[in-house]
Amino acid sequence: MEGYRLYTVVPRLVSFIDQLTNIYVRYNRKRLKGGKGRCDCLSALTTLFHVLLTVTKVMAPFTPFICETMYRNLRAGLVAAQQQQQQQGGAAAAAAAEVPESVHWCDMPAVEQEREGDGRIQASVGRMQAVIEAGRVIREKHNRPLKQPLRRVVVVHPDPDFLADITGELAQYVTSELNVLALETCADPLAYAELSAVPDWQGLGKRLGKDMGKVAAAVKGLTMDDVLAFEKSGSIELAGYTLAEGDIKVVRSFKPPAGVAPGEVDAAGDGEVLVVLDLAQQDDLVEQGLARELVNRYQKLRKKAGLTVTDVVELYYAPAAAAADGGSVPALLTKIIVGQASYLSEAFGQPLQALAAKPDSSVVIAQELQSIGGDENGASFVAVLATAPGSSAAAAAAAAGSVQQMNLQ
Repeated sequence: MEGYRLYTVVPRLVSFIDQLTNIYVRYNRKRLKGGKGRCDCLSALTTLFHVLLTVTKVMAPFTPFICETMYRNLRAGLVAAQQQQQQQGGAAAAAAAEVPESVHWCDMPAVEQEREGDGRIQASVGRMQAVIEAGRVIREKHNRPLKQPLRRVVVVHPDPDFLADITGELAQYVTSELNVLALETCADPLAYAELSAVPDWQGLGKRLGKDMGKVAAAVKGLTMDDVLAFEKSGSIELAGYTLAEGDIKVVRSFKPPAGVAPGEVDAAGDGEVLVVLDLAQQDDLVEQGLARELVNRYQKLRKKAGLTVTDVVELYYAPAAAAADGGSVPALLTKIIVGQASYLSEAFGQPLQALAAKPDSSVVIAQELQSIGGDENGASFVAVLATAPGSSAAAAAAAAGSVQQMNLQ
């Protein structure tokens, strides 16, 4: 028990779980739901299953009860897979080892050696996360809610490998999390920033002692050309000392582009990556933001109706006022449904139609008064979910029984 020190292990496990939930699971929601095809969905789910099973085994000595519960849930999948293999036949399947009944009977997972390219992936994902966090900071600073699309984001960094990654497979995550239409990169650090340098006080202080003051002054006095030369060579001679990359931190301060009005662009960063966000508001962006609101309203209604992702329903809209009272669909709602038809069809998996198009064979399982765009310039309507009688969606909605019903006659 003398070597049982939770504080040496738990912080790393908590950090890993945070990255798993807030990066892998959050950023791959569409993949995990099958939005990119069955094969890609199975790949994402298999990866998540493997990671959860491994983490459960590793954490079992520290949190035995919750890990036992998690393992039993995961074990059901292992047993089902083993049974399927045995049904398909084969000597290997017949000789497969029994799946342990408890996580505490499992062997500790073997350490996997780092493979070629792992370091670059980890560095690029870390920088991607820094880009997303910086973009969120800019949005919050200028009161631009995430549901409102913006025109573009520019990522400024001198590393061509990172820029290649951020415009490659990582681009979809940046544009989705920041809700921007376009992602651009810039390898010229002077296009959007002014460079300066600061010393690593803690590291250099121990090494230089009383000479720290004059070295720090020399570092702060570096010109932009000096900083660029330092970044290129990786070292510099100052006050009789050779300073390497870890001794000096390069800081990038935002320099607004010429001809841009104040408030239309801003930047943030962590000193390494600079993120420039276009904040200009235009009619097409506002319309796209309202379309996202519309999708959100139907998603919330599905949740209130007790539906799952696999429950297929038909989506309709109706005037907020009864037809007998002369109610009509607001022009703003019609404009969004027509102008954003492609986005809505992709988000819903089907077109959004007027209630009059509902076939007589379908039954309404949920309906609720909704609004988008705020109180002053918004639009109110009734969101309607319908399905075939006797379907799983109808059963789920009947079991939920908590959706506000309205008279649509």
